[in-house]
Amino acid sequence: MTNQKTTSTPHFDPAGNSGESTSIRRDITRLDEAEQKAAQRALQKSEQRLQLALEGADLGMWDWDLQTNDLYFSPRYLSMLGYGPTELPHTTATWESLLHPEEKESVKRQLLAAILKGSGCVSIELRMRAKNGNYKCILGQGKVVEHSQDGSPLRVSGTHLDITATRETEKKLHLSENRFRSMMEAMKNLVCICSLDYIIEYMNPALIKQSGRDAAGELCYQVLHYFNEPCPWCHIRKEEHGKLYLSDIISPKNNRAYHISHAPITNQDGSISMMTTYRDITKLKNLEVQLVQSQKMEAIGTLAGGIAHDFNNILTSIFGFSEIAQLNLAEGKSAEKAIDQVITSAKRAAELVQQILTFSRKEAKKVRPLKPHLIVKEALKMLHSSLPATVKIEEEIDVQCSEIMADPIQLHQIVINLCTNALQSMQEQKGVLKVKLEYQKIATQDEAEQSHKKIGSFIVLSISDTGTGIDQATIARIFEPYFTTKECGEGTGLGLSVVHGIVESYNGFIKIESKLGQGTTFRI
Repeated sequence: MTNQKTTSTPHFDPAGNSGESTSIRRDITRLDEAEQKAAQRALQKSEQRLQLALEGADLGMWDWDLQTNDLYFSPRYLSMLGYGPTELPHTTATWESLLHPEEKESVKRQLLAAILKGSGCVSIELRMRAKNGNYKCILGQGKVVEHSQDGSPLRVSGTHLDITATRETEKKLHLSENRFRSMMEAMKNLVCICSLDYIIEYMNPALIKQSGRDAAGELCYQVLHYFNEPCPWCHIRKEEHGKLYLSDIISPKNNRAYHISHAPITNQDGSISMMTTYRDITKLKNLEVQLVQSQKMEAIGTLAGGIAHDFNNILTSIFGFSEIAQLNLAEGKSAEKAIDQVITSAKRAAELVQQILTFSRKEAKKVRPLKPHLIVKEALKMLHSSLPATVKIEEEIDVQCSEIMADPIQLHQIVINLCTNALQSMQEQKGVLKVKLEYQKIATQDEAEQSHKKIGSFIVLSISDTGTGIDQATIARIFEPYFTTKECGEGTGLGLSVVHGIVESYNGFIKIESKLGQGTTFRI
């Protein structure tokens, strides 16, 4: 508005009229023009702000004149559906033609009801056809913004928001959740998801059934294993490494064996949880025990002929010296030397029996510190009784090798199995069975890669033969259970698979070198 103030001096025209009114009219005209310009500037600012708000919210605007039935579409409204500014007539017929046929009548009824109600804002979710023929999900909102004097609605305005991507994401999420739920419900394995504070967040139906309840919100180690503190095998605090952790455990809750896997999962809010899967392997563990025992007895059967021969020699010695002692006593002579021989032979027989019992005894693995050279020598001593005359044993045993943590029966079993295998490869031919025990230190990564080991200190047991050798196809399958190249009745094919299992249980390694016609070397 102008700040001009009129202070004109009154004067009169020839007709006697005062000239002051002309000056006042001129100032009023200037005042109206200033107000109009200010109002226009304010309107432009308001429209700019509205446009910025609509664009920022990615909203298309529409305005419907109920008297003329004209329908205005904003540029963003049109571009949302892929149309140019002049490609669609601004009429309600145009809008109706874009509605999905299945929803057209329903949407019109909802909109009409809202208009007749005439108050508040209405929201309608609908599908509208884009220029490419695809339908987009639209969230429409509108409100009556102008009424007649009798209260009838004259104009309705509102916005459209494209929510196609949101609905697609929700659909995929829903599908993913259904798949996860179906998978969890179908699994016989037990599945539990826990927070980093050991709080159960999810239990699958199998775990709920075993536990007797859904224990979400409770401490996992108390519910699942009856511990008062986190399980000793738990990897829940190692989730930051992003690794899958595997281990075999025995739950104190039911004394059953489980193979468990721990895997970190990332939640929508960025937090980390741990999913643990339990696979009941109790039957498998029992079968492994039976398998080991069966293999032991197979080895005993292989050695039975040699052991019987050795026993006959011992018994012959006992009987012979006993008869000599009797004769000496009858003749009044000393029988001390003969009795000493009887005792020596009896001790040898007792040792042989003890070796058989030790080897065949059915016991759980008992790991303890032991000197490996003593076990190797004891096993070789047992083998001598069944050694063919055509084969000789060469020993290269380092008695200074450090102690290892192992079960003596299992170490004994490794030697017997590999040596028996070597002897069978040299049947009906002259050969050499070489057994070597040595200390080896792997100091660099290159050395480790060359020897298929890790950096560190190792005790290496090598068993070599000069037999027929093994082809590469057989080597690839040699540790498979029940795989054997022997004739029917000569073996079950369990020996090497058991050896492989024992070695792996001690975090050891097996390397095979073989050439057809030149023999084979197993390095443990």
